[in-house]
Amino acid sequence: MRYQAVYLPILAANMIAVPLAVSYTTLRAYVAQPLVSVIAFVVAYFGNKYFAFRKRPESD
Repeated sequence: MRYQAVYLPILAANMIAVPLAVSYTTLRAYVAQPLVSVIAFVVAYFGNKYFAFRKRPESD
């Protein structure tokens, strides 16, 4: 469930950011998508590392 909580906002941001980048800049979709993807990869990495797959403290 936490894994999906990381990726669903990234997917939504991607679906918003790429069309905005294409319509408000001179970038084509073939260029805008990889640029947005790089940002998404970084956010996903840290979201998964520190939220989705974090180590839970062991209870005594």
